[in-house]
Order: sequence, then C-alpha cells, then structure tokens
Amino acid sequence: MTTYDTTFDIDAAVAQVWEVLTDFPRYPEWNSAVSSLAGDLSVGSVLAIRLEMGSSAMDVKATVTEVESESRFAWRGKLGAEFLFTGIRAFTLESQGEGTTRVRHLETVQGLIVPPFVMLKRKALAEHHNGFNRSLKERAEELAQL
Repeated sequence: MTTYDTTFDIDAAVAQVWEVLTDFPRYPEWNSAVSSLAGDLSVGSVLAIRLEMGSSAMDVKATVTEVESESRFAWRGKLGAEFLFTGIRAFTLESQGEGTTRVRHLETVQGLIVPPFVMLKRKALAEHHNGFNRSLKERAEELAQL
C-alpha cells in the first residue's frame, strides 16, 4: 500500500473551500491535477474522473463513499479489478478561525499493480497531489478575495 498524505492551510472560509472542492463542473477551470470530474455529490454515486499524471492522463470511475457537508468528502476508485488497483481519496476540511481552513488530502492506493505503477510514476504522482493542493488553494483564495 502507498499513501499520499498532505495537510495545508487555505486563506478562505470552510464554506468557500467546500464550494470549490465540490463544484465538479468547474474543475477544468482551475484544477491542474483533475481536469474533469463529473457525477453527483452523494454517497453511492459514480464519478467519472480524468487524472492528469505528468505527460499522460488516466480516466477512472470512482464511487463516492462519504459526504459530510463542509467537512469531508471521499471516493473509492479502481482500475480493472479491485485486487489489481484500488485508490481511496479523502478530503477533510477544518476551520482554523478567522477565515482559514485546514485541508487534509489523503489517498491510499493498493493492489498487485501498485508497486510497479508507483515505481514508474513516482514523480508524476507526487506532482499530481501537489498540483491538486496548489490549485485548490489558489482557486479558493482567489474567490475569497472577490
């Protein structure tokens, strides 16, 4: 199993960050790591996601597993059968007061093809996660200034 776990602060209220994170149709406008995300924000719904990985992209389907309004959102996706590649991604938002939100972005991936995939894509995977975080921060802070 491989885990990507980052925590960062955004100078915007939780409601603003949540709005950006869950406004799927607008992802192409701001998100460098997930160029497309379509589906409903409800537990059990299936999302169609296009993940940007360096010079390549992957189209995946993921099932929403958790939605706690303005607090937590998670999905579980797979490539092929679950025993081959399964990823669980979660975003947790916590107010830090004075219009600041702490975001935890956690993803775990596991399965038979994960070790060679991670070995081949290590740099692209790290940049994917960092790019998502950077894009979310920039967009939420930009909108908070309006």
